[in-house]
Amino acid sequence: MEGVRAELEGLGARVSVVACDVADRDGLAGVIAGIGEEVPLRTVVHAAGVNTGTVALESLTRERLHEELAV
Repeated sequence: MEGVRAELEGLGARVSVVACDVADRDGLAGVIAGIGEEVPLRTVVHAAGVNTGTVALESLTRERLHEELAV
């Protein structure tokens, strides 16, 4: 995951990796409440169940990530 984060940050993105069970409403509310107004939420990648199991998330290329997210 650090490789993906470093690549995105190298391209100028601000990246936060947050683990949260989206079925836990209170936990998710806490994550959302912790988002500062100075950097609004722009994208969420819900990775649970997305990967087909053929590639580790850390090693995904942009092209492969696009394929995985299209599943």
